[in-house]
Amino acid sequence: MEELIKIISITKIKKIGMYKVSTSIEDIEVSDDIIVEYHLEKGLELTNALYKKLKKENEKHNMFFTVCNYISYGMRSEYEISKYLSEHNVNEKDKKALISELKEAQLIDDEKLATYILDSVIRSKKGPKVFSNKIFERHLKVDINLYPYSEEQEQEVVKEVINKLYDKKKNLPIKKQKEVLYLKLLRDGFSREVVEHELNKITFIDESNDSLNKEVLKLQKKYEKLPSEERKIKMIRSLMQKGYEYGDITKVVR
Repeated sequence: MEELIKIISITKIKKIGMYKVSTSIEDIEVSDDIIVEYHLEKGLELTNALYKKLKKENEKHNMFFTVCNYISYGMRSEYEISKYLSEHNVNEKDKKALISELKEAQLIDDEKLATYILDSVIRSKKGPKVFSNKIFERHLKVDINLYPYSEEQEQEVVKEVINKLYDKKKNLPIKKQKEVLYLKLLRDGFSREVVEHELNKITFIDESNDSLNKEVLKLQKKYEKLPSEERKIKMIRSLMQKGYEYGDITKVVR
């Protein structure tokens, strides 16, 4: 005759919605849903088959809440959830069922996540290439063309970035001002065409005389032990690399 597994006690624990069930063979933690579904109570006796089924169902419940906790720290793509479940050794069949359940509960929604990423990229003054890279990195199952970062939006954001940085760069030579802004905007994911178009609209002001004088003093100190002619050549080369014009440099260096 099959030996039955008897429930000795059921005790609520600190974890929300969880109970410790002490049986004649072991103690397990189960969710309140399992308590209700299997009508668990002190003194109840379960067959081995029913007990195994209960434990399997409980593992699914626990994993569901583990994933919910993972999602609570930030929206996740379907790919990210799938990878997370694989790392927790969930088999393919259970993984598909759990992902389907999470989708029904709207806890996985790649389309909503794509919209959120687009809004975040625009708010942080980044370009469309940053958006498309994030979609790719997170393996979102969406048609990126349905989330347009329009050229008009891009132009507006580029203007904002230029206006914010422009005054801070006036102490640089005009050539360097353009270079700094150009490279920053490209790094931030904006298209070359839009960046060049918006930079060409700007009338740059050169207020670099003071900074040139300061740079010359620094270089004079740096190369003070070199012969005069060698020192002059190194200073000119260094200053030209910083974007200063040759004519302006030679006037100050002399």
